[in-house]
Amino acid sequence: MPISVEYIHLCEHAFLDSRGNPCIIGLLSEILAKRFPLHLPVISAAIGFRVPPTESATLRLQFGDSHNVREYTVPVNGRPDGTVDALRLFQMQFPFIHIVQPSTIALRVFDGDRCIGERLITVRAANPT
Repeated sequence: MPISVEYIHLCEHAFLDSRGNPCIIGLLSEILAKRFPLHLPVISAAIGFRVPPTESATLRLQFGDSHNVREYTVPVNGRPDGTVDALRLFQMQFPFIHIVQPSTIALRVFDGDRCIGERLITVRAANPT
């Protein structure tokens, strides 16, 4: 069974607590900008991988909008003792986000050339009040 993505969340902050439980703060469903270009100091990602026992791979992440895409590699490993599939939280911060105009931010996870997960967030102008 291949590695799979159970969830992808873009948020303000993601981490594991002292007991190893995932903590996800400030989930983003869309981003409203007062004006463009928009500068964000950081966006965090929380990605849950289902990893078969003894499986390992280096996955590729693509993050950005149509004007700026960054690529990262992520090593993912199952349990060497061969026990049941493990759900692994991977947290990552994407610093210095610059968005030129209304667009869609995408985070895509690839195993080789195959996209195994995707999360899209719309960035649009806030309605004036």
